[in-house]
Amino acid sequence: MLANEKINGHLPRELDVVTFITEGYHDFILDVFFKTLPPEITSLTILNYKDISLKESKLSGETGNPLFKELMYHRSILYGKYMKEHPNRHILFMDNDIIFYRNFKQDMIDIMERCDITTQVQNQCGAASYKNTGVLGMNSTPKVIDFWHNNFLRRVGNLPAEDRPKTSPQTEFNEYIIEDDLDLVYYGLPFEWGGIATGYNTYFYHAIGNWPGPATHAQKKKEALLASFAGRRDKDLENQKLSDTLGSEYQSYFTDIVPQKQIQ
Repeated sequence: MLANEKINGHLPRELDVVTFITEGYHDFILDVFFKTLPPEITSLTILNYKDISLKESKLSGETGNPLFKELMYHRSILYGKYMKEHPNRHILFMDNDIIFYRNFKQDMIDIMERCDITTQVQNQCGAASYKNTGVLGMNSTPKVIDFWHNNFLRRVGNLPAEDRPKTSPQTEFNEYIIEDDLDLVYYGLPFEWGGIATGYNTYFYHAIGNWPGPATHAQKKKEALLASFAGRRDKDLENQKLSDTLGSEYQSYFTDIVPQKQIQ
């Protein structure tokens, strides 16, 4: 629930958009994510994870696979590192399998001024408030950074990947928010933040669902995204920016958080 007043109004009214990619997603981020990113977003930070021992193309949708869970844990470490290095900012961490439909920057800032953390919300197994961290807004204030490093990452890292629950670390994140005993204001984003359906003025589409089986899930998600992209590309929208997108500024953000693996 949003606070009645601005609790983070002291932060600059800017929005850092950050995404995480592995080797198999470079083409997708350039051909889809980056090409539909609204023109109001003039910079994009890419957390670039390269591990020659990880064949992530075989992990799509394999949320119970220990390798997948470990990859997502390292993504969470990168998120924490980014927040520490960019304090007191509104930061929107996003999966890169997203199609953008309209400007969202100012509306997202308005939301983040009245909460500490916000995420996409989905229905899963009957739980109407399941938090999907594929769209994760966090203000890099001291209390959020402390929660991320000293509560969330510590809980996930205390267990080996094979013993963590399916969809970890998203599962642990949901457990913390559901416990509701933290000094944090959480807000679940309405459907138009990630969902697409008749009657909704969608900001962006992040395909999620509960199709049976990991392979089927991955294929259905890909098909849904590509279909959405085809529709998005054919619409004459004011914020459409396909031909000049590659002129926008973006940076690769490199890290050495796992010295035993090759990361660039």
